[in-house]
Amino acid sequence: MAWFAVTSLMRTVELEFLFPEPRVLGHTEAAEALHGRLHELVDFLEKSENQFNADDVRMQDWKARLKGVALRIEDEIESKVINLYSGRQSRSTIAESFHSTLVYAIGELTKCVKEDLQVNDIVSSRERIESSSSSSSHPTALELQSTMVGRTAELEHIKRLLLEDKSTETLVAPIVGMAGIGKTTFARSLYQDPVVKSHFDVLAWATVSTSATYDRCRMLRELLLCIHPKQKEFIHQVKDDHLPDLVRKWLVGRRYLIVLDDIWDSNHWEEIKRSFPEDCNGSRILLTSRHDEVAVYARSYNYCFVNVPFLNSEESWNLFLQKIHPTRLLSEVEAIWRHIVSYFRGLPFATVIAAGLARAINESLWISKEIEGIFYERLCSDLVEGISKILILSYNNLPNFLKICFLYLGIFPESSAIHVKKLIQLWIAEGFVKVEGERSLEEVAEDFLKDLVSRSLVLIDKISMDGKIKTCKVHDIVHDFCKRKAMEEGLLRVVDGHFGHLHTYRWVSIETMNVSLDHISKKSRSIFSFCHDGVNRSIGLASFKKLRVLDLSNLCFKWNLFFTNGGVDLVLLRYLALRIYSSGYLKMLKLKETFINLQTLLFLVDKERRVSYFTTHVFEIWRMPMLRHLQFNPVFMFDTPSVVLKYLQTIYWLRPSQCTKKVFLGIQNVKVMGIFIPERKKEFVRDEYSLTEDSSDDDLKQKPHINSLTEKWWDDLICLQKLEKLKLNSDCDDPIILPHASAFPVQLRMLTLKGSLPPRDAMEVVGMLPNLEVLKLKFGACKGQHWKLSGGGFPKLKSLLIQGMKLKQWTATDNAFPILERLIIKHCVHLEKIPSTFVELYTLQLIELHGCHSLLVHSAEQIQQQQEELFGYNWLLVHHYNTTHQVATIIEVKKQVKRGKFDEQEHEKLKCKVSDPESSYFARQVQEEEDSKLSNVEFFNCFEDDFDNNDIN
Repeated sequence: MAWFAVTSLMRTVELEFLFPEPRVLGHTEAAEALHGRLHELVDFLEKSENQFNADDVRMQDWKARLKGVALRIEDEIESKVINLYSGRQSRSTIAESFHSTLVYAIGELTKCVKEDLQVNDIVSSRERIESSSSSSSHPTALELQSTMVGRTAELEHIKRLLLEDKSTETLVAPIVGMAGIGKTTFARSLYQDPVVKSHFDVLAWATVSTSATYDRCRMLRELLLCIHPKQKEFIHQVKDDHLPDLVRKWLVGRRYLIVLDDIWDSNHWEEIKRSFPEDCNGSRILLTSRHDEVAVYARSYNYCFVNVPFLNSEESWNLFLQKIHPTRLLSEVEAIWRHIVSYFRGLPFATVIAAGLARAINESLWISKEIEGIFYERLCSDLVEGISKILILSYNNLPNFLKICFLYLGIFPESSAIHVKKLIQLWIAEGFVKVEGERSLEEVAEDFLKDLVSRSLVLIDKISMDGKIKTCKVHDIVHDFCKRKAMEEGLLRVVDGHFGHLHTYRWVSIETMNVSLDHISKKSRSIFSFCHDGVNRSIGLASFKKLRVLDLSNLCFKWNLFFTNGGVDLVLLRYLALRIYSSGYLKMLKLKETFINLQTLLFLVDKERRVSYFTTHVFEIWRMPMLRHLQFNPVFMFDTPSVVLKYLQTIYWLRPSQCTKKVFLGIQNVKVMGIFIPERKKEFVRDEYSLTEDSSDDDLKQKPHINSLTEKWWDDLICLQKLEKLKLNSDCDDPIILPHASAFPVQLRMLTLKGSLPPRDAMEVVGMLPNLEVLKLKFGACKGQHWKLSGGGFPKLKSLLIQGMKLKQWTATDNAFPILERLIIKHCVHLEKIPSTFVELYTLQLIELHGCHSLLVHSAEQIQQQQEELFGYNWLLVHHYNTTHQVATIIEVKKQVKRGKFDEQEHEKLKCKVSDPESSYFARQVQEEEDSKLSNVEFFNCFEDDFDNNDIN
C-alpha cells in the first residue's frame, strides 16, 4: 500500500527530526522540506482513492513505484539512526550521511509529485463513491450491538431442550449450517440468555476450528478459563497431558453448559467429549458445525439437532434495517437495496456486510444505474464467492487509514477476543493514527474502530461499564480476508506451522514456537507472540534491530534478557510488552536510555501476584519523552520524574510515597492512574533524597511505614486536572481516609476502590464528585454493614458496581443517583433489599445480580414491577444468576452431614460447586465462617478479577 508506506515514512521523519525533542539534531530545514513533500503525496493519495480503480494500470504502477521509494528511504533513515548508537561511526560522519539521505529523499519524492500530475486525470475518469462516515457522528458501543433476527422456532426448541427436557443425562445438541448462516450468533444468544445462565452452575465456551488449526490443548484451556477465569496463570502452567483431567475435575458434580464452536471433525469430538463428566444432573453441550456428518455423529437423539435455516425475505430485510440504523434509506434507493438483499437468499453474514457497505456510502449515488451495474458485476452466483466479493467491495470503500487498521486485525489469532485498548495502542505505535485538532490519538483511533464496527467488519465482544467497547472480534471469514490481503501486500506473515519459507514482512505473528525464526526477515518492524510456551525462552531478538513493536506478553523471560548491558538494544521501539517470570531479589532495574521513541511500555510479572518483601526500583523511565502508556506490576517502583512527560496518559501503579506534587507535575496530563498501597509491614519506603541508581544495598533500608504516606496521598492529586479514571487498590489492613471531594480532579469520571476500608460515611465524599459516571466498590472498598445516604449524591453516576461487600442495609434518599442506568451487585450475600427510592429512577435500565440473596432478587423484581405500574412501560431489565439454591443446599447438607444423615460422596460433589468463585461467593463465605479454613488473604485471592495488578482494562 503506497499510502501506508508514505505515512509510515512521515511518522519516522516526525519522530527522529521534527518533534520537540528530536533524536537527530541539525537537519530541521531539510526534514521539514521532506515532510512537506510527503504531506502532498498523502493528500493526493487520499483524494485519488477510487473504489473501482483496481484495473487502472497507470495508477497502480505509479503507486508501486512510490511505495518502493518511500520504504527504501525509511529503511535508510532507520539504519542511520541505529548506527548513531552503535558507535561504529563518528557523529560528524553520521550527520553528513543524514543530510545526504534527506536531500536524496526530497529529490526522489519530488519526481513522484510531478508524476502524479500525469496520472491525475485517472482520478476524474470515474465518479468516486464518498464515505459518509467522516462527517457523521459515531454511534456508541451500546448502539452498535444488535440482537438476533428470526429463527424463533429453532431458538425456542433448543431453549426447551436446555431448560425443560426431563432427561437428566448430558444431552449433546448440534447447531448446523453453512458459513455465514449465523450458527455462532444462534449459540451465543442461548449462551448469554439470563434464564439459561441462571439455570446452569457453570457455562464455558471454546472454539474448536478447522482440522488444520485444531489445537486440543488451546481449546481445553479456553474451557478452563471460562470455568475459573481467575486462575489464568495456573491454567497456562498446567501440563498439556493434564488438561483433560482438570476439565473433568472442575466440572464434576456441577450442572454445566458447554458450547464448542466451529467443530469440523468427528474425531475431534470423540477426543474432546472424554473431558465431560456424566453426573446425570441435566448438563448440556451445544456444538456448532458446518458439517452434517459431525452433527449426526455427535447428537444424543434425533430431536437434539437444529439445522439453522436461511432468513426469509422479511427477516433478511429487518436484519438489513437493523444494521444500517439509524440511517434512513431514500425511497428512490429502497427498491435497489431490497433487490440486493434478496440476492443473498437469506444468508445473514452477506446481508450484514452489505448493510455495512450501505451505511458507509452516500445513498444518493446509488440512484445511478451505472454504479448499480458495477455492484452486480462484482458479484457472482456462487454465494461463497459473493461474500468474498462483498468483502472486497467493503475493503475498497474504506479510506486508506481504515484499510491499514482493518488489515492489521489479521495479526491476531482467529476467533480471539481483541482488547480494544491494546489494539488502539498498537495502531498508534505503528503510525496509523494522526493528530486531529485538540483530540488525542486514542480518541481518533477509537473512532476508527467504531467506524469498522458500524460497517459490520468488526464485531463487539464486550462492553465496559462506561459504555465503551472493551473487546472486539472479527468473523472467521473476515479474519481470513484480512490475513490473506495483508500477506498479498507484503505486510504480514503468520508463523503457525502451516506456511512455507518466511520472507520480508513488516508484521510477524507467532502462533507456535515449533517453527524456527531464523528465516524471519531482520527488517521486520513488528513481532507478536500469541503462544504460551514455557519460561525463559530466547528467540534471538538482538538481530531484529529495526523493531518498532514487540509484544511478547504471552511468553516469560528472565529479567536480564533486555535490561542488562548485554541485553537487546532496540533503539526504534515504540511499543514493548514483556512478561517476566519473576523479579526474584532484584532491587534495581535500569531501562535502556535509547528507548527514546517508546510510547507504550507494559512490564508484567508472571509469578508474583502480590508485592513481595522486596521492591524493585526502576530508573530511566523519565528519559522516554514519547511515553503514552506505562504499566508495571506493583512489585516495581518508579524513580522521581526528572522531566515532564507531556504525552503520558496511563500509569500503573504508583505507591503512596510517590503521590507527591513533584511526581504529579511530571505526569500532569495523565488520564488513567492506579495507586497501590501494599501491606505496611512489607513496604520499603524509598528515601528520595539518598537513593539513586548508584545506591548500594545499604541504602535500601526497611523503614516503619509513615502514616502520612498513606493518609496524605491525595494532597496533590488536584494537580492532575485531566485525570478521568482512578483506581485505588490497597493490601493495607488499616482504613484509608478519603479526602474532601475538592481534593479530587474535577474531570474524574470513573473511580474504583478495592480494599481501601474507609468508613461508610466516606461515600458521602464520593457522592459529591461532580462528574463521576462510574463507581466500582470491591472487596473491602469500605467498612461497615449499613450504607445510608442521608442527602442527595452521585449527580452524574450512570453505572454502579458493588462486589464482595459485607453490606447488610442500604438506604438512600429520593434525590440520590438521579440518572443511574446500571446497577450491578456481585456476591453481596447479606444484602436483602435495594433502596425503595430506586422505584422512581426512570433512567434505570438494568439491575444485574450475581450470587446474591433470593430476597435481593425479589427486591429487584418488585422495583421492576412497580416501575411498570408507575411509568406504564417495562423499561427496566432484571438479570439474576442463581446461586442461592446452591447455598441453601450446601447449608442443609452441612447440617445433615454433622448429624450423620448424608452420603459423604454427595457432600464432596457439592463442595466442587463451592470451589467456583464466580458461581458461589456465598457458599465460600459459609464455608469460611463455619469451617474457618480460609485465611483472609486466601479468601480474597479467590476473587481476583479485572483489578488484577497486571491488568489495565
